[in-house]
This record gives sequence, structure tokens and C-alpha cells, in this order.
Amino acid sequence: MSLSKKARILIVDDHPLVREGLWLRISSHKDLEVCGEAASVSEALVLVQREVPDLVTVDISLGEGGNGLDLIRRLKIQGYAGKILALSAHDDALYAERSLKAGADGYISKSEAQSRTLDAIRMVLHGKLYLSATLSSQLIGRALGSPAPGPTNDLDR
Repeated sequence: MSLSKKARILIVDDHPLVREGLWLRISSHKDLEVCGEAASVSEALVLVQREVPDLVTVDISLGEGGNGLDLIRRLKIQGYAGKILALSAHDDALYAERSLKAGADGYISKSEAQSRTLDAIRMVLHGKLYLSATLSSQLIGRALGSPAPGPTNDLDR
């Protein structure tokens, strides 16, 4: 991506308030622009073809008509060459792992600070993988066979 060109971002989330918040936050930066928004997998697929964004933010839970993991897989199958950042209300390594395996270039929880979302967008646009420190630790723990912290451990229920 050229430094003089604004990065074009497509926002995919089934909640209008989240889309509007992301749109406002992203649009306030000179190096980024929102080229569209979608609430479903089918809308997103059409917009990606038409707008050819540099990055697509994808909510993992899209409600009716598919989910974010399906969308990520379909984008990859259809040859989308841009970057994908998964966003989710789930702050759990399992969702992050599934997103990355589906083809996402990063994963961020919606509970992260707004500035972190912009950091994640920029890191992914520059070809780097983005995971929060907490999710990175959880994924490393899973890979090493350590029990996951929090309520996902059966002993905590």
C-alpha cells in the first residue's frame, strides 16, 4: 500500500451502532477511509467485489445469514487479496484461533480501547499479525497445553 494513498476499509457488522462508531473513528484519520459498510455476509461479498477495500473488518457474530468465520473463508476462496481484521465481543483465544485459521490477518475484541482498534487496523494493513497481549498469551498457553484462564476451564463452573 502506498503511503500517499488512503487505506480503504469496509466495515462488516450486524449492529448499526458499531458500524457507525467504527466509521466515525476510522474516518477521523487522514490515512484511512471507509469505502462501505455491510450488515451481512451477502452484502459484504457484493461490496468487496465492487469496492475492492484494502482491509475488511469482520464481526464474528453476524446474526442471520451466516457468520464472520464463513465470510472470512468465502473471501479467501474467492481470491480476495486484501487484509481481514476480525472483531468480536468474544475475548477468547478459541475465537481468535478460529478466525486466524479461517484466513484473518488479525483479531481484536470489541472491549479493547478505540485506539487499539486503530493500531490493529494499521498493523494488519502493514502486513503484521495483530492479537492483543491477552489473546497472544492465551493462544500460547493453548499451544503448550496449559489450561485456559477464565470460565472456559471446567473446574471454574
